[in-house]
Amino acid sequence: MSRTQANLLLLFVALIWGSAFVAQAHANQVIEPFTYTGIRFLLGFCVVAPLAWRDYRALERRGDRFLQRDVLGITVLGLLLALGAVFQQIGINGTTVTNAGFLTALYVPLVPLIAIVSVPAAQASEARPQTRNCPPAIRKGALSRSVTRPTINTCSAQKTLLAMTHRSP
Repeated sequence: MSRTQANLLLLFVALIWGSAFVAQAHANQVIEPFTYTGIRFLLGFCVVAPLAWRDYRALERRGDRFLQRDVLGITVLGLLLALGAVFQQIGINGTTVTNAGFLTALYVPLVPLIAIVSVPAAQASEARPQTRNCPPAIRKGALSRSVTRPTINTCSAQKTLLAMTHRSP
């Protein structure tokens, strides 16, 4: 993907994201926040389910399985996401679309700050990717500084990301 294509795609995503707040404000006048959020999550499920099923089948073929704690973690995070979406939908009733968009965008700087304050240093160092067996180009790259679970083969994940962006390692 070229830089121009990436910038245009980012602009397109920003347009969709920004216009979603206008749609949410209009939807508040017609349906309840829980109904709107339920429909929104159902549509998201319909889009993501085939992709998730494909990835799940690939995990099964490799002999990998979800652990019970993984399923519990996914469920808890999904419920927190749904709760946040409902609160956002309710909050749009009491403010302008511009303010709602601004407040929602604050999660970008706040999540890392909360993580720095709330995650002990020992846990943070365990969460760093294991890249010892990766080629030097990947070890030194920006992708090697991303936070992943230590059980994930970070090297192959980074190779996949590099291949998707048409960069050679």
